[in-house]
Amino acid sequence: MEKMNWKVVGLAMAVMALVAGSYLVGARWAAVIKHDPVYEKQIANEAIQRGNDKLALDLYSKLAKQGDTAATYRLGEMYHYGLGVKADAGKAVKWLTQAAAAGNTDASRQLGLLYLYGDITVQDFAKARKWLGEAADAGDITALRSLGEMNQHGLGGPADPVKAYAYYAAAVVRNDGNGTAMRDKLEQTLSADQQKQGQAAARQILARIPDIKVPQEKVTTTKTKPADKAS
Repeated sequence: MEKMNWKVVGLAMAVMALVAGSYLVGARWAAVIKHDPVYEKQIANEAIQRGNDKLALDLYSKLAKQGDTAATYRLGEMYHYGLGVKADAGKAVKWLTQAAAAGNTDASRQLGLLYLYGDITVQDFAKARKWLGEAADAGDITALRSLGEMNQHGLGGPADPVKAYAYYAAAVVRNDGNGTAMRDKLEQTLSADQQKQGQAAARQILARIPDIKVPQEKVTTTKTKPADKAS
């Protein structure tokens, strides 16, 4: 009978212990992640950045059903653009509407733009104004500028250059370069009195935005940092 090589046996046992330990650690983390929405959302965000759309879709779907509004918004976007799943306009609008109704600003903006331009859904200016208005009241730059355009061109209501000027001016305060150009161009067509009315209306719009300092003078300079996007 050959003499047992205890060094080999010891090494083998050490390897087995390491593998077993790694498995247990992995299992523990998997269990934590399985029951912790924060980790699941982090993994989903990383997955979509790495192109693993299917994993992101599965996790966002699970989180959306649990009421996570950011995940619900992301899920709507995935159905919109066909990421990890076949594009589905109905499901995109469904999830975006659910997220927007729950107060997600990104979803409100995107839903408003879909209705404004008629992308993947029926063009509806009334709904566009509704959802863009929700996003604008939260300080979303694109929503503010888009409402300016709608009022300037009479989309979903009579043309109102003063109100359009007000929304552009509010967007400028939120650091919107495009809004600056649009406001300045429109300003050339307004009387001094109309500009004054537009400035007053812009301050009213800004007053609805939480945590913002409303300029007391002419609304032309950048006073605040741009709004942060939802995770």
